Amino acid sequence: MDDETAERIIEKADFVKECVAILADYQPMGREEYIADQTARDVVERRFVKAIQACIDIAGMILRDEGNAVPDSSAERVRKLTTLGIVPETVGEEIAAAVGFRNVLAHRYDNDIHHEDVYESLQNLARFRRYLVAIRDHLDTRGALD
Repeated sequence: MDDETAERIIEKADFVKECVAILADYQPMGREEYIADQTARDVVERRFVKAIQACIDIAGMILRDEGNAVPDSSAERVRKLTTLGIVPETVGEEIAAAVGFRNVLAHRYDNDIHHEDVYESLQNLARFRRYLVAIRDHLDTRGALD
């Protein structure tokens, strides 16, 4: 892996960490408090979109670097990392499911976001940490962290 690609992946990973840290600030809110707070909902929804998009971008960069075709589907990009053994299957599926969640938030499908579902997702930020650990392990294996 060339230094420029590794640096771009690390920057994206750091951005995901930043988003997760901001999201974690909202975890202690109670469900009803969260649902009633428009500003909190806006911040959380936007940070989820940004974090998940960065995870998709990381997948695409790794696939290109490995000489693989990059699927058109964002979820399939993440799943392809599992078939290559870069990301554990459970982690890949968690992030692939998050892609669908991102699409709902970004495009407001059915013109309605279910704030209860967003709140539940807010309580499961560990999936991003697991993804980043797998990415870091891959970079380390490739000698990109030396």
